Amino acid sequence: MPTRLQDCTLDVLDGILTFVGDLDTLKAAVLTCKSFKKAYYAHKTTIWRYVLQNELGGNEVIGASLRGVRVDGLLDEYDATLPGHAEEFMGRLALYDEDRTSSPTPEEYRICAERAAVCRGLEVLFSRFRKDSTTQDVSRLSPEESDRFQAALHRLWLWSSFTSPKSVVLPHCLTTATRVHLLYDGYSAQQAYDVNIVLDWLDELVVGRLVVRVDGAYRLQCAFSGPELVLKAYLDSEQSLAAVESRFRYQDWKQDLIPVFIRHNLLSPHETELRIPTEMSCITAAPDVACWRCGEKPGTRLWTDASWEHLPAKFTVAKLVERLPGKLKYNDHERALFLKFFGEEDPRALPAKAPKVTVAHVLGLLCDLPKTDNTREHAAYLARCEYSGLTSKDPLCEWCIDGLLETRMWVWWATAKKLTTPKKLVKSLMRCRNGFECRQQCTASSAQHAARFDHVCLPLRTDTL
Repeated sequence: MPTRLQDCTLDVLDGILTFVGDLDTLKAAVLTCKSFKKAYYAHKTTIWRYVLQNELGGNEVIGASLRGVRVDGLLDEYDATLPGHAEEFMGRLALYDEDRTSSPTPEEYRICAERAAVCRGLEVLFSRFRKDSTTQDVSRLSPEESDRFQAALHRLWLWSSFTSPKSVVLPHCLTTATRVHLLYDGYSAQQAYDVNIVLDWLDELVVGRLVVRVDGAYRLQCAFSGPELVLKAYLDSEQSLAAVESRFRYQDWKQDLIPVFIRHNLLSPHETELRIPTEMSCITAAPDVACWRCGEKPGTRLWTDASWEHLPAKFTVAKLVERLPGKLKYNDHERALFLKFFGEEDPRALPAKAPKVTVAHVLGLLCDLPKTDNTREHAAYLARCEYSGLTSKDPLCEWCIDGLLETRMWVWWATAKKLTTPKKLVKSLMRCRNGFECRQQCTASSAQHAARFDHVCLPLRTDTL
């Protein structure tokens, strides 16, 4: 039995190299060991395919990735302005299946590797959104879940090629029959469903970065943009997605799964409403955790203190002022103090010892209020509010985080604002009997009332001015 690499046969050395995880490691092995170099040049194309497969994922991923790159090259050969080119392209497209056995060219490898890096970045986000909210920099998807997710991403990449402005088959995307033939032919029902799962999630990903939500409006933009541009849009709010002409309708594309499922005998031929067959499965199983307050079941994204830093973009420091209760959020005097505290108005105006507060920090403080606020009135309020008993470890959905902020924000702010308000002014403030429900505090003609009275408190009576 050989004990040194140089004593191993080419087949053994070849087998070792097929387990290498990426091209850089392969090059290092070949350049530092003559035996590996000899085996590499004897079986170069085979080794490249295995290394690319290791870098991308399983067989299904390398097949989807290589098809996407090769069809991109085929598209470049055709001109949308010339007659007959679309038909010729569709005829040749049928020959491009997801080949899992052929070896990539150097250029194909380069493109696949670049796309693999994008897919890994998106997989971490998908893991955080759909499987484990505490995911940081490493995906927690299982190998099977990872393969399904990444294969779906590569298929969506091909969609963005088909829908580019210069694509010879862009008109095929206008009608259901030609669109389904173009986008779904060659896929199993589960593969087609996986693509739509990932597309819906990309829509959710982009919308989550927006302060103002428009549900469903970005699904087609994600399909036209492709995974790389969507990731850039997530990381940089200034990045725009691909434009979608009005003739392409979101609802039409959403219903494309109906003929797909009918073709695979999973729905009745007379079905007109999309219904997901029981044979279909999600890429990941939602964790068996429900929202602490409302009891929302698995499938709804939940957050704890381990994931607060990844909250949707609407939870910004500047927007926290909108969670003040009653009319208090419209009190210009109070808003100015609040924004100054967070440095949103003018960072240079902050006191030297002003704390650097984040939304995650505020949520932690709100959860700890019953332990830290000993004011009798506040303690009684916190004991009877709907979030009584909540800890930072308890999972909350997006809507209940909103509720937590609106219910407890003012209690925390009543104490926190003293850090940026001169002591003399704090002592001279009189309590408004109508508290945060006072209507005078938000009128332009009563600016003095807003400044002279403290409104960060409960009303002392039910009828307000």
